[in-house]
Amino acid sequence: MQKRKLAVQIALALGFASAATAMAQDAAGTTKEGGAVPAPGQAVMAEDEAETSSGLTAGSFRFFPQVGVTTLYDTNIYGVNGSVPVDKNDPRGPITDETTDTVGILSPSLAVRSDWDSHELNFNAGADLARYRDNSDENYDDFWLNTDGRYDINAVSNVFGGLGYSRGHEDRTSPEGAIGVEPVQYDSLDAHGGYARRIGRTVLRVGGTTYTGTGADAFAQAADDTRAVIEFVHEPIH
Repeated sequence: MQKRKLAVQIALALGFASAATAMAQDAAGTTKEGGAVPAPGQAVMAEDEAETSSGLTAGSFRFFPQVGVTTLYDTNIYGVNGSVPVDKNDPRGPITDETTDTVGILSPSLAVRSDWDSHELNFNAGADLARYRDNSDENYDDFWLNTDGRYDINAVSNVFGGLGYSRGHEDRTSPEGAIGVEPVQYDSLDAHGGYARRIGRTVLRVGGTTYTGTGADAFAQAADDTRAVIEFVHEPIH
C-alpha cells in the first residue's frame, strides 16, 4: 500500500513578494550576465519576481519577506510498506502498522536584493519548521541561507561568487530516512566563484564550484564535489 496524504495548504504572503521558487542547481547557471548562482538546492526568489515586485526598501536594498503555513493530514507518516523505520518503542523491530498524524509546517523566508546601478549583492534565508500533533519525534527544523554577488570590473566583464549553507532531513520513504528513530538530518555547504566577459554576442564564463555534505546518522556518508566550469553562451538575435 502506498503512502496516502491529504493536504490543506494556506499560503500567507507577507510583504510584496510572490511564492519563492527553486533556482537551478547547475553550476554554470547565472542570475544575470556572469552573475552568481544561488546555493544548490535552496529555494530563493526568482530574479524576474524580484524585478517585478517593489519589496520593502531600506537604503540601497530591497527586502522580500514571506511566510507560508501548511497543514498536512498523513495516513501513513512512516511510509510503511515503502520503507520501514525502526520501532521507537522496540528498536530491535520495525514499525509494521500505518500511523496517522497531522503536521503543521511553518515556512518563513526572506530575500534581500541590492538596488545598485552596478555590482550586485543578494541574501536569501528560509526554513521549514514542522510539528507533528502526536509524534513529536518526527518534528524537523530544515533551514537554508546563502549569499551571492557580482563585482563589475567594467561594462563587459565581472567577477562573481557565492556561499550557501543548509540543513535538511531524509524523508521517511527514503532508505536512509527509514533507519533512524528520529528523522535523519544532513548538512551541506557549497561555494562558487568565477569570471565572466562579454565578447560581442558571446559571454565567456570561467569558474568553479565546491560542495560538501555531511549526515548526522551512522548510516549517513559525507559527500564532496569540486568542479571547474568553462562556458560559452551565445545570445540569439531577436
